[in-house]
Amino acid sequence: MNELLEDLDHHVARFGVPRTPALAAFAGALEAIEPGDGLECSVKLGAEAIHAARFNLWFDRRDPARGLERTRDLFRAIEARCAVALDTRLVDRFFEAIDPGRLHKVIVGIDDRGPGKATRLKSWCILGEYPEKVALALALHGGGPEVRELLSPRGLLLGFDLPLGGPSSVKLYPDFTARDLADPAIERRVRAAFAPEVVALMEQCWWTHVGFHGSGSGRVLHFHPRSMDDFAALGDERARAVHDAYRGRRTVDRVLSVAESDLLAGPPFRKVTLYYLLDRWTRVARP
Repeated sequence: MNELLEDLDHHVARFGVPRTPALAAFAGALEAIEPGDGLECSVKLGAEAIHAARFNLWFDRRDPARGLERTRDLFRAIEARCAVALDTRLVDRFFEAIDPGRLHKVIVGIDDRGPGKATRLKSWCILGEYPEKVALALALHGGGPEVRELLSPRGLLLGFDLPLGGPSSVKLYPDFTARDLADPAIERRVRAAFAPEVVALMEQCWWTHVGFHGSGSGRVLHFHPRSMDDFAALGDERARAVHDAYRGRRTVDRVLSVAESDLLAGPPFRKVTLYYLLDRWTRVARP
């Protein structure tokens, strides 16, 4: 068994994740990993419920074409194991005639909510400077000025949700890095777009993604903090317990996500998602 499968098993056992056909298909994708691939495990905390059957496979950035091919392989495996037909129309339209050389990253994942239509397959990519595909992503999402004013010319993270029994949708994630916030012009734009409480947390991060998940859903802040210890402490005792489960494990990125409206209501945040990206090659544990 390779180390990413061991990481998957650790998460499944630690959080009591059920073994479903969809999870089996995802585990099958981990059997063919290559150097540079990574596994991201996450736990979503609701007001009361805890949902930990959430996993993403990050493909080696040096070969995005392989990532696209492996994503389609997982689509087919999910359809076969779960006896469903995924709605891939948005994915097909976006990736038609794509130049893989202009992609920085390809990711595929699963949000496994058990048998039925609630389980979702997920597909992401990080675009480089690719203005025609950014324009297409905006058109597919329907994002207006509130999205466009946050875009960076260097690229865009976008994702597709593919429920096992419903229509697919597009999510957009403009981002701001620590270097961006050091630029006075960009800092002014950030301060004009976000409340001081949000900016204060951004300043404690390597970078922050701003999620636009659909019309009327509000913004979601995805923080990549310098210290996950500090950010997990903004949650309740459940968030601290999740972080304790990953303390000392090798990670290349950690994320805490919270709806902007919940953030502005003040800590402790009861509804957050914590993400931990692991790979086979990192041997340094981060706090």
